[in-house]
This record gives sequence, structure tokens and C-alpha cells, in this order.
Amino acid sequence: MMKPSSRVGIFWSLAIVLIGIDSPALLAQQADRDLLEAIDVAGRRQAHEIQSARVVFKYRNGGAREQLSGPKVDAAIEKLRRAMEIEDLPSSRKAFQKVVEELTGGDQWSEVLLVQQGESIRNRRTFPQSEISNDFATHADHRTYYWNENGLQQAEIESKDQPAKRVIKSLTFLRPVFADPGDRWKVIPANSTGTVTIGRTEKLPLFFSFDTQSNVMTQWVIGTPATNYMVRGGLTTYPGEIVMPTYGFNITVLDDKVRTFEAFLIEKAEYNIQLGDQEVHLQVPEKTRMIDSRDPQKKLYFHAPREDDALTLADENLAKRKAK
Repeated sequence: MMKPSSRVGIFWSLAIVLIGIDSPALLAQQADRDLLEAIDVAGRRQAHEIQSARVVFKYRNGGAREQLSGPKVDAAIEKLRRAMEIEDLPSSRKAFQKVVEELTGGDQWSEVLLVQQGESIRNRRTFPQSEISNDFATHADHRTYYWNENGLQQAEIESKDQPAKRVIKSLTFLRPVFADPGDRWKVIPANSTGTVTIGRTEKLPLFFSFDTQSNVMTQWVIGTPATNYMVRGGLTTYPGEIVMPTYGFNITVLDDKVRTFEAFLIEKAEYNIQLGDQEVHLQVPEKTRMIDSRDPQKKLYFHAPREDDALTLADENLAKRKAK
């Protein structure tokens, strides 16, 4: 059984050995420097190329899968990778979904709508075959949360200065951006066609893989003591030459067991489109129980007098209290 400190997967074993050898093939040759510069430029461009987005995807949070331990962890990751390497995209999507469901022991995926415009990010998550949904948003100066569990509707508004109570997923969840490789990074021979890998071993092993055509990051592996795998596949080009993945998974391994496992499948995506205010700002139904954490008087809650933007309702209520 692999020790947690050495677990970076079969795919990365060669990389760790090579990076520690003073080999001419791994020195900062001109070709490698050009490649690192191209990755750097692409990362900076990708960080700014998407101004707005509307993305619908299926999301599966498998949680801790402690039955996946020891050699089973590497076998599971390899099985996911093989499904993602199928050239026909529809077949690859189908195979990937099947493997995820086998590994997580269920076929219930939640539906997520991710909307992003500038600094404003909103993700609404619904759970099929249940009455549970949640809707979270973050803006330049505040965050809003809404959840509906079996008919109980509640919303909360908090200042950006307060610690966030919920995770609000952004486009970086789908396609993280890597920039500024620097002198610490070395190019590593990759065993996958159309892929280049860079890595370093200062402080802890850290490796990234990129698609050679777009320089979009497709894999991220870091250890120790926990090893985190983030793999993206099915790269698709959208209008404006924007390249994004179709599916992917995140796995965290600690003490030789899978501690977290999440996966996604893109259903529909649009980038750099016109978005209405109601799409970006969280709307709450009438009579929603609302908690304003910004309230200096610390009033517990009020009920929404009408359906509207959560912040608008909270600002109106706060102004009325201050006027008394």
C-alpha cells in the first residue's frame, strides 16, 4: 500500500523521479522557456477573456469514499482518466458519468446554474426528486444566500467583510487558471499525446498538465500529506475562441483513503453574453424569512413583503429600522 506522502498516482511517478535528477533534458533550455512563457501568456489571457457566463451543469458530490483505499484509489483515478480519453465526446461523457456513478454509489446528480458577470457570481443548485434547493451569490460589497428545504424558505445577507458561510462556485471550479510559472518550474516529458506537464518539488510535489493546442490546464496534482487531484477533459471551443472543459473531477486522498470526491458534467454553456440584473442578483420569493447579518441592531429576521432582489429588500428593511 502506498504511503500518503508518496501518493501522486502512477501518472506522476515518473515526473517525481525525473524532476529530482540533474538531467540536461530537464534544464531550462530555450524550448522549455518558450513553452513556459506560452503557458504564462495563455493563463493571463484566460483570466480576462471571460467577462460574463451562463453555465448549466450536473454536479455530483460523492463525499468521503473510504471504501476506496490503497490500490483501489489509483485504480479509480485511472478508470476515470480512461473514460475521459475516449475520442468521441458523447461516448466519453457517457462513460465518465457511468464511472462516477459506480464509484460514488448513486446516480442522483444535482443541477447547477452558474452565472458570472465581472465580480458578481451566482450559483443556484437544485436537487432532483426533492424539495431542496439553494441559491448563493457574491458581489463586490455583499453576499446573499437562499435555501429552500421542504417548504422552509430562508435568506441571509452579509457583508463582504464577514467570513463567508457558504461556498460559491465560480468559473475557476470548471477551468482553473494558472499563470506565472517562473524559474522554479520544469517541463516534464508527458506520456499523453497533446499534453505537456510542468512541475516542481520545492516544499511539496506540485504538477500541472496543459493541452498543447490551447494551453488550458487539464490536470492539477498536489501533495502532501493529503494529495489533491483535479482533472478536466472534453475541451470544447466556444465563440470567441474560449476553450472550456466538458467534464471533470476533484479527488482528495488522505491516509490512503478518498476523503472528498466531486464531479461535474456541462450541459450548456454561454460566454460573454448579455445578462439581466435578475440573473446576476439573487431573487427571493414573497414571505421568505430573511436574516440581515449587516444589521447593527442585530434584529433576528423579517419576512420579504414581495418577490424581489434580496439586497433591495434588506436595504429597505434596514432603512425603516434606522428611521424609527
